Amino acid sequence: MAALHGLWATGITWPFGDKEALSETVFGAPASMFPPPAATIAVAVALGAAAMLVTGRGGLWGAWMPRWVFSAGTWALAAVLFLRAAFYGPAAIGSDDINRAWELALYTPLCLLLAILCVVVARSDPPAVT
Repeated sequence: MAALHGLWATGITWPFGDKEALSETVFGAPASMFPPPAATIAVAVALGAAAMLVTGRGGLWGAWMPRWVFSAGTWALAAVLFLRAAFYGPAAIGSDDINRAWELALYTPLCLLLAILCVVVARSDPPAVT
């Protein structure tokens, strides 16, 4: 997801045909209201940081860092994902057809799944530091 947002920040609209389709489907607004590249890059960086927290908690990197950073970060990420699903999912019911369909079929379930997986990782035994 971080890489995809990075592509969008550069103007690449994959997997959509143009910026209007991308904006309507992902953002739920016309292309004229699409967030600027800096905001899209910020989302890409945040998603990348989230991935680093979870993989660090899983022991894939960061043996030199305090373990609590990865633990607290993974719990915080789980909370953010749960809150996103709780607020954006029900809010989509009153939105346009395209945005509602994507929100209810993909974004909300994906956030719930990722939140649950973050909890699993956060609750797991910390890896041995070598």
